Amino acid sequence: MAWPAPAPAVPGYALRAPVPGSSRPGEGQWQAVRLGDQQQVRLVTVPVPEGRSEALARVAEAAAVRHRSLVPVHDAVPCDAGLAVALGWQARARLSRVLARRVRLTEAEVAGLLASLGELLARVHQDGMVHGGLSAEEVWLTESGRAVVADLAVQAVRPRPGPVPAPELTEGFACSPDSDVWDLAVLARTCLDGRPPRLGGDRPGETETAGPGTGSELRDLLAECLVADPARRPAAEEVAERARHPRVRVVG
Repeated sequence: MAWPAPAPAVPGYALRAPVPGSSRPGEGQWQAVRLGDQQQVRLVTVPVPEGRSEALARVAEAAAVRHRSLVPVHDAVPCDAGLAVALGWQARARLSRVLARRVRLTEAEVAGLLASLGELLARVHQDGMVHGGLSAEEVWLTESGRAVVADLAVQAVRPRPGPVPAPELTEGFACSPDSDVWDLAVLARTCLDGRPPRLGGDRPGETETAGPGTGSELRDLLAECLVADPARRPAAEEVAERARHPRVRVVG
């Protein structure tokens, strides 16, 4: 595998190989070993033009979030590339690669993804943070099929929007828990349909999804998450609960 050029020098770490994936311009990802204890990690190097002290504080805030659906942050080290964030090594499958192979997931699989990631986002929001750009590139699947998010700390330092940004973001508003719910629903729709939802409809920001009551309960939930008005979207905690415990529907 070809190495990105140039490979950064990260104090206290030995870089082993580049990690395949979607690194943003100026960033890099490497499989590495921490020299002190031989801990295997994934190193993500991030440019920090605004200052390393502020970036380190943001990483520390993200590292304080603990959840089984969040890849742990082991360390953050200033380096010649800016800042190197050491994450738990995920020797599993990126969701983007699973979708490239399978095209789409089943409704049961997507419901499990919504429950896991909705619960995680609820915890992030409870701690006063937002993710700001959930995507299939930085969601990984464990051996048991549980979805885990790998880039909360990197997003805290250098945020980027999701593949289909919430309409309020295109109007200049900041990321919020409501826009995180939009991003989660975009991810879920991509998993269900094999492509991201397209913007369209009668009102700006509405997707081509039919409204509530026209499909499965899962699709009804996603339609509620993809309304243009952020105040009308359910909270992440509600999304997780409804995905985990669907209401019984009587078919006459």
